[in-house]
Amino acid sequence: MTGGVGLLWDRGGDDSYAAAGLVDAYDRGGGVSMAQGAATGLRTMLGGGAGILRDDSGNDHYEAQMFAQGTGYYYGVGLLWDRGGADHYAQCATHKATACTRRSACCAMNPATTPTS
Repeated sequence: MTGGVGLLWDRGGDDSYAAAGLVDAYDRGGGVSMAQGAATGLRTMLGGGAGILRDDSGNDHYEAQMFAQGTGYYYGVGLLWDRGGADHYAQCATHKATACTRRSACCAMNPATTPTS
């Protein structure tokens, strides 16, 4: 939702987060997920909101396609904040927490692990 806020806050446990993607009109090698801490606006019309996925503990598995796992687009802010555990991240390599454009902010944070493809 444009200008809205979405929050998923999990306090513990070993979790799996999976997001498929819509067909990418530009054929960049994956679908467009817009999930797992993602926010977007409508270009030239309305700025984006905030999308937050916070996981406090556990050995978690994150899987998505493009525009996911802490991404913001068109004045949106996305945050994936995992505070600990032996976690695994899988996403299209060209869009891992780097799909930030048009004054948006994004990040994928985990003090214990580094995202991998």
